[in-house]
Amino acid sequence: MAHISGSFSSPYAGRAQITLSGTYYEGTYTRGDFGSTGPTGTGNYQICGTVNGTNTTVVDKASNTAYMEMDYPGGNVSWSVSTQTVATSSPGGSTSYGMKNIKLNIRLIKK
Repeated sequence: MAHISGSFSSPYAGRAQITLSGTYYEGTYTRGDFGSTGPTGTGNYQICGTVNGTNTTVVDKASNTAYMEMDYPGGNVSWSVSTQTVATSSPGGSTSYGMKNIKLNIRLIKK
């Protein structure tokens, strides 16, 4: 899985609830998710979501879900939505490691 990239828009104004989640893995994982290689147990991989130029908190091995809220103005204003790698810490060697099942969800609560 590649990093997420897209947009969000709605005719309605309201509170946007943004959730980023992903699962850290070490070991063989061949579905094309983001990661590198390195032995099991000591690595870390951190990603964050970016919505309309604002970064969410980081998800990594210790915390697999990040949540934040923003006011959305409505009027079909387009917000860019993406994820990005913030930092990596290799476990060394040749074991695969990274994030899989990366999801970024925006739920709009209308005013």
